[in-house]
Amino acid sequence: MKQGPSRLTQATWSNPATNRLLFEAGATYGYNGQSPTRTEGVTRDDISVTELSTGLVYGSYTGPIACCAYGQGNRSNQANERFSVSYITGSHALKTGLFLLHGFHDQYQEVNGSIAYTFRNQVPDSLTQYAVPYRASVRLRNLGLYAQDQWTVRKLTLNLGVRFDSFNGYNLDQDVEAGLYVDARHFDRVDNVPNWKDVSPRIGAAYDLFGNGKTAVKASIGRYVSKSGRRHRRGEQPRAGHGHQRDSDVD
Repeated sequence: MKQGPSRLTQATWSNPATNRLLFEAGATYGYNGQSPTRTEGVTRDDISVTELSTGLVYGSYTGPIACCAYGQGNRSNQANERFSVSYITGSHALKTGLFLLHGFHDQYQEVNGSIAYTFRNQVPDSLTQYAVPYRASVRLRNLGLYAQDQWTVRKLTLNLGVRFDSFNGYNLDQDVEAGLYVDARHFDRVDNVPNWKDVSPRIGAAYDLFGNGKTAVKASIGRYVSKSGRRHRRGEQPRAGHGHQRDSDVD
């Protein structure tokens, strides 16, 4: 099975407008092609067989449907942009900025013959039937706004900050053709899966005990959000099911 390609393009810009004022910006585009294709010599008629006694898989490849089965036109891309302004003096440092992210995930998966066999010592043990093809089209948007300020007064340095995050995902309209074990399907667009908004304050302080920069007492408290992405959105997608049957008397 072959996958790819993947590419990453980045650009950054900075402008020290004065000895106190700094502008910064950047942009990134990541292309992640995820279209597993059949290797040379494997056709659509070759069914996957797993031999339990050795762990060998032959005939064709069958992996998790929402991940690694054969596919076409699959991509999991993202573009993000950032911009910030910093104002710095000897005892004061202020920075504010924003972060934008756009995610695109499109996926089509299929299994040869919509079935896979499991053998034990070359004797049929079980089979798995797949409700394929599987299709997913997910979009997400992330906005982050932040401001942070640092003040130094004698031996005390205060760090104050706040960040606003907005995270929104949605699934596009989808039409999926019929497969061997499933009829054609249509799924309407689903918005706000999820639609999260968070405000995260952060406070820190450092006190130079002897004024020589060698010994300091520090304390901080803050709120942080965990990362999320297409896997959360994909959890709201219509799924491709599969059924497993085991029969020691299969002929």
